[in-house]
Amino acid sequence: MGRLATPFTLPVLALLLWTSACAQMVTTEAVGGVSAPASQDVILERFADLVGGRWVASGQWVAGPRFEQIQEYTWGLDGRLVRVATIGKIDAAGTLGPRNQGIRSWDAERGVFRFWEFDRFGGVTEGICGVDGDVLWHEYEYAVNGKRTTMRDALRKLGPDRYEYKVGPVEAGVFTSVLLEATLTREAVENTPVSTTR
Repeated sequence: MGRLATPFTLPVLALLLWTSACAQMVTTEAVGGVSAPASQDVILERFADLVGGRWVASGQWVAGPRFEQIQEYTWGLDGRLVRVATIGKIDAAGTLGPRNQGIRSWDAERGVFRFWEFDRFGGVTEGICGVDGDVLWHEYEYAVNGKRTTMRDALRKLGPDRYEYKVGPVEAGVFTSVLLEATLTREAVENTPVSTTR
């Protein structure tokens, strides 16, 4: 299958195919047992938990090597945009270095929270972000064996400084398999206060 593109590890260009049905389906949050569009503020509140400190990811690709990464989330545009800087493996020897820069922001025209991720190799991935219960997710299209597949990166909060991270293909918002399982743990960084407000 090759190397998998995710918003945090982008070895190839992946584009999201937009449809109104998809946008409605994947930007929902359970409200009283009924699905309703997740608002900009709901999604920003979930990102607020990630702002500040340095997130160290450690896990395992199901059919591959150990996964190690460092992510830092910061606010932009007075708390209306989220910036993500990722340090990851940048060569075959496993050297760690600046790998990705990304943004997440509300798209008022489409009524969805979108993301764009740019990697050092010239790759760009774009997709949408949403909330489902205690999970903050990124969803995007990726080509697997010539077939476009909807992929999801899911961050489930385990505590104030710890998240479960899963990556895999989804259908109707449900994982059909999990290709990566990891844990993100926050480390304090001098002069980078943890911010739960925008």
